[in-house]
Amino acid sequence: MDVWHISVSLVPLLMAASSDQAKGTTVARYALELDGALAGWLWSFEGGQATGEVITEDLGEGLLVKKHIGNVKYEDITITLGLGMSSSLYDWVSSVLSDDPTFQDAAIIGVDSSGNERLRFGFTNALITEIGMPALDAPSKDAAKMTLKIAPEMTERKAGSGGRLSLAAPKAAAQKNWLPSNFRLTIDGMGDATKNVNKIEALVIKQKVTENAVGEERDFQLEPTSVQIPNLVITLPEADSQAWYDLHENFVIKGINADDEEKSGKLEYLSPDLKTALFTIEFANIGIFKVAGAQSASAKDTAARVKVEMYVEAMQLDYSSAVTN
Repeated sequence: MDVWHISVSLVPLLMAASSDQAKGTTVARYALELDGALAGWLWSFEGGQATGEVITEDLGEGLLVKKHIGNVKYEDITITLGLGMSSSLYDWVSSVLSDDPTFQDAAIIGVDSSGNERLRFGFTNALITEIGMPALDAPSKDAAKMTLKIAPEMTERKAGSGGRLSLAAPKAAAQKNWLPSNFRLTIDGMGDATKNVNKIEALVIKQKVTENAVGEERDFQLEPTSVQIPNLVITLPEADSQAWYDLHENFVIKGINADDEEKSGKLEYLSPDLKTALFTIEFANIGIFKVAGAQSASAKDTAARVKVEMYVEAMQLDYSSAVTN
């Protein structure tokens, strides 16, 4: 017996804007609702399709096979967001790095240019399976964004109520307050060696889940299993790299790498005035494993740079009141 998948799209793949041709209305923006309370505006979202397993059975006669639908699964939902979300949303994100990740009932609400609800895409018992923190780059002037992947146990798409959404319009100025050029990295024992770090690769934290069939039901229950912590990868001028080569020499080549030789550290995503930490990621048990020359993506940038790669065993994500709505 073979199993195939057939997908019925519940949401356009990139819902920056969509049209309801029958009613002549256009969805202009999307908001997130958590457990019945509005959590803030989204940059975009995609996914959530219901997928039916197509099961094929060899009947033993002739060349044709019998097909029918088996279990129903729901694809991950991907949302992109910035500042100005509710504390409940950021708490949900932080829970992924705790020993007790949180399940949430939620909905994505599409509104027209007048703020009237035109679409409601609900999902239940959802777990965040991936947190994508933006890459940091000193010359960048673009707004920074966080990307979340969410695994729902069930989704439902229906028309909106038509009522006005009681959430203030997105504030573009507030979104621009989070820039990938504003950050501060500190690592215990490295002193000033982190001051001239000018690039940090995106940090993508993944929560693995398993799907457990529910008796005779066609749906599944989700269960978190483990968290995958990414490497910390930084780039800095070659002129400031000697301390990193020395650390690599001791930790990797000389083998001075027992647990008590691992380091802790902190990455702060800063406000434009560089005084307020919007988000802070605490690193535990850092170990360097590679130092190498780095190529610049810009033909105009001829400065010699070095890339340093380090493993991290644990992370903790915190946020300040400056990021909430």
